[in-house]
Amino acid sequence: MSDDDTRRFFASFANAALERSLPQIREWLKRRLGPRASLGGLALEGERVRLRDARLPFAGHLVLHVDTALLWADPAALVAAGVDLAGALRSVRLESMRGTLHAYRDGEPALSAPVRVTARPSGEWLDADVVIDGGSWRAVRSEGEQAPLAGRARVRVDGPAWSLTELTLTSGDARVEGSVRGAARTLEAADVEVRSTGLGHLADAFEALTARTPPPIPLPWGAQVDGRLEREGARTRARLDGGEGTRRIALRVSLEGKRIEAAELEACLGWADVTRALPLVSP
Repeated sequence: MSDDDTRRFFASFANAALERSLPQIREWLKRRLGPRASLGGLALEGERVRLRDARLPFAGHLVLHVDTALLWADPAALVAAGVDLAGALRSVRLESMRGTLHAYRDGEPALSAPVRVTARPSGEWLDADVVIDGGSWRAVRSEGEQAPLAGRARVRVDGPAWSLTELTLTSGDARVEGSVRGAARTLEAADVEVRSTGLGHLADAFEALTARTPPPIPLPWGAQVDGRLEREGARTRARLDGGEGTRRIALRVSLEGKRIEAAELEACLGWADVTRALPLVSP
């Protein structure tokens, strides 16, 4: 049997194995990611697996809807893995993906961002460039027009270790740059800078992505702010400064783990800021 015949045999056998494994893979996804996880289909294309129409929920409120993804896979390794799903997945590497990241709050859509992923040549399980083009989020505190979200970052995953570097996000004049890294579900380090960003837009996007609601205190949500978040190990420091007209804000926070070591907040508010936080107060 020639090498070409051998490759065709393994490819045909692996395609059949993939089809038979679909129910098992769907059940595995539901066990790992919850009952909302789903997978439309898988098909072998040479040494690549085409994945279609997958919904991958994570962090409780985020869902990645994968329209299509191309995965590199060794057909012989897939056949050898047989019913060992974990073994089969170890031979798979993401090459490209197109889809949309959705965030939900109280069952309602809070953020939507089209995502494209293109892998870099690397020995890591994932080393890829991620591009966002045309994202939007629900306005709660925002003032002024919301510009579409665009940006890019490099994502790397090698075992439990992961990192997000070369991060650049823009929305109109607003800009976010930085990097974060961690292991499994633990954030180990971060250095993220924010420039010329509406405080209300920043708070709304933060709430959508993290499912954490900012405290219901009066703040000048229309102010344009600059800020920085730094974390190393258990220590976190954050600052935020900015204003618009007479409305001003200056914030400094330092934490050790979840314990607040120091916090300072100075703000100059307009009447609208007060009534928004205290809806029972009327002018």
